Amino acid sequence: MSSFTCNLLKNELTCFHNQIQSCCTSQLGPVYLPNYKGEPIDWDKVIELKLKTLSEMKQGIIPENCKGCFNLEKSNDDELFQKHFSRLIISHWVHCNCSCVYCARHDYSGNKVTRVAKNSDFYDILPVLKGLYENNLLSTDGTLFVDFQGGDISVLAEFDDIISLLNKNNVGYIRFTTNNIVYQPMVAKILKKGKGELMTSLDAGCKETYKKLKRVDKFEDTINNLKKYVKAAPNAFTFVKYITVKGINDNIDEVNKFLDLMFELGVKAVSFEIDYRDIMMNPNKRFDIPNHYYDMLNVFENRCKENKTKLTLFEHTKNVLKQGYFGVNT
Repeated sequence: MSSFTCNLLKNELTCFHNQIQSCCTSQLGPVYLPNYKGEPIDWDKVIELKLKTLSEMKQGIIPENCKGCFNLEKSNDDELFQKHFSRLIISHWVHCNCSCVYCARHDYSGNKVTRVAKNSDFYDILPVLKGLYENNLLSTDGTLFVDFQGGDISVLAEFDDIISLLNKNNVGYIRFTTNNIVYQPMVAKILKKGKGELMTSLDAGCKETYKKLKRVDKFEDTINNLKKYVKAAPNAFTFVKYITVKGINDNIDEVNKFLDLMFELGVKAVSFEIDYRDIMMNPNKRFDIPNHYYDMLNVFENRCKENKTKLTLFEHTKNVLKQGYFGVNT
C-alpha cells in the first residue's frame, strides 16, 4: 500500500470567511472548523485532526476532499509530527472596493463595492491569531509566511492591528494581495524592509478592458499606485497577474498591451493565470483549456524572456495547463 503526504497539510492553515481548514486549493483539504463564526477554538482538537489525517495518509487512506489533488505526494516520510503552522492564509473577509467578474466571493458579498474600511462580516481574525500564538501554533522563528487573500486589505479595518501582531511575533514574510486601488504606506514600509511582496491582478493593458473585468473605473489609480510601490521599494518583489477570462481579455492584443505596461513600470514578475471559475471552483464540471490560451502563454514566455522579467505560473495552473483540462474526465 502506498504512503502519502502533503506539505500543505503539514504546514498550512487557511482562515476562510466561513470555515478554518488545512489548505487553500480547489480540493480544500480537511476542514478543522466548519461554519466558523468567531467562537472560542479548541486548538487541541484541530491538531488532533491534523495528526489523524497525516497518519491515515501514511497508511494510504486519502481524505475524500484530497482525492485527485495535485499536492498529494507518495512518500515514506518518517519526519516527526509538526504541530505548528509555518504558512497562514488570511481570507476571512469578502468585502472589496472593486467587483472582479471572476471573484469567488460574490456569492457572499452580493457584488457590493465597499469604499470605507470595516471588519469582516463573519468574524474577527485577531482573536484567532492571538489564540494560535498563545498555543505556540504559529512559527515565531522568522519562517512564518502569511498570505492575505480575502476581499481587499485596503478596506479591512483590522489590517493594521494584524500587521502589528505579526511583526511583534517575528513574522518571516508577507504576501500582500491587493487590487492597488488604494496606496498603503504600511505595505510600502514592509516591502522596503524586504519582508514582503506585492501581488495584484491587473488583468488588462487598457482602461476599457480593466473596467469590464473589475466593474469599477479605477485603472489610472491602480497604475499610479503600482508606480508608487515600485518607486518606494525598487528591490521588492512586485508581482502582477493576468487572469484570463473568456470573451474579455483572452486575446493576444490585450496581452501585448498588458506586457508593454508591465515592462514600462519595471515590475519584477508577471503571471499568466486562468479564470478561477474554470480551473478551481467546480471540479465536478470539466473545462478543456482552449488552444488560444497556449498561444497567449507563448507570448508571455517569449516577451518576458526578451525583457528579462520573471514569468510565474501558480503550481495549480501549471498542472492544469499540462493536463489540458480541469474537472471530471468526461
